[in-house]
Amino acid sequence: MLPEARLSGLPDIEREPFYHDREHMILYQELVQVVPNLKRGITVYVGLETSIVAWIEGKVVDADNYIVGDSPMGVRTSGWLPNSGILSCYYESGKSLGEIAKLICGEGGLKAYYGTEDLSVLAEQRDAPPFESFVYWLARGIGGMVGILKGKPEGVIVGGPWLKYDFFLRKLKKYISYLNLLESKRIR
Repeated sequence: MLPEARLSGLPDIEREPFYHDREHMILYQELVQVVPNLKRGITVYVGLETSIVAWIEGKVVDADNYIVGDSPMGVRTSGWLPNSGILSCYYESGKSLGEIAKLICGEGGLKAYYGTEDLSVLAEQRDAPPFESFVYWLARGIGGMVGILKGKPEGVIVGGPWLKYDFFLRKLKKYISYLNLLESKRIR
């Protein structure tokens, strides 16, 4: 990762990437095969958790961390949360730090809204506000990675179990139609 990607805004807290590294490597290799002379690209994995990686010339320059909530909302991960909300939840609810961590990664996201992490059940909710927000935050995360690439990526490839639902990419494309959005054939 780029050194500037590690700074968090507080000197005592450094950003550390935690993403689906195996899946992202496969997605990147697929992207290179589909987009000749790839210089800048983005790989996106969307399963029970969501992770996004930005690449320049074959090197990871930034990646998120779904374990600590430094990523878009996922099926069971909360994604980015307002700091004041986390502090309030911790101090006013009486929840332990471990309980808060489990809310962020394990009990958050779509699971918190619908009580399940079964993709087929969640897919039935595709027109409800929480699902729309799930896609919105994913698009926002991709857009954020576009901003650090110092130029438009030649390709963005999406992989993961959500690809078995045709509507999913259609919803995502509504937000980021200006990008060369590709569907993985290998990570599904």
